Amino acid sequence: MTRKRGRPREQGEEVEIILHLRLRRGRDDDLIDFFASIPPRRKVAAVKMALRAGGITTVRLEDLPDEDDLEEALDALLL
Repeated sequence: MTRKRGRPREQGEEVEIILHLRLRRGRDDDLIDFFASIPPRRKVAAVKMALRAGGITTVRLEDLPDEDDLEEALDALLL
């Protein structure tokens, strides 16, 4: 009798989401610290957990602020 080694394969359709973040020191320090605290090869699990803990709801594109608008608002507050 031969046994298969390792975990059994996951069942179900797999959907791949590729995400690239560009974070800026001073503005995104909390996120930079979050990612720096994650051990190697655990980022995906940590991001999934953080997204699920944040109470994700459906996002409408028109509700998202433009990054340029955010920067202008922040500059106005600081000046």
